[in-house]
Amino acid sequence: MNKNIVKQKLLEIGYSNTKALDETVDRLCNLKGEPLELLEKWINEGKDPTFEAIEGIDCIFLKEKLSMKPPAIIIAYSMLLDDAKENSLYFKHLATNIVGFYPNKKQ
Repeated sequence: MNKNIVKQKLLEIGYSNTKALDETVDRLCNLKGEPLELLEKWINEGKDPTFEAIEGIDCIFLKEKLSMKPPAIIIAYSMLLDDAKENSLYFKHLATNIVGFYPNKKQ
């Protein structure tokens, strides 16, 4: 996956041009298997990532509860595939302990 294309796509959806963006681009470009396929479909076809729930976490949970954009959802999916139990607990913890303004979070 071309880093410049990925970076441009992230900038288009509102990511800030920072060092953290470059780290996210690197992380996305190093994906393998199904997460890479999701990234390619999102970049090339504009398809939002979808996947079956893993330990109770799916793309809807990540989008609605954690306000994740497609790149973050793809990275989260990769994390769930690496360690489903530990990372699902992490995402559930984040969802119940978020502090701040999240426009998609239902009150």
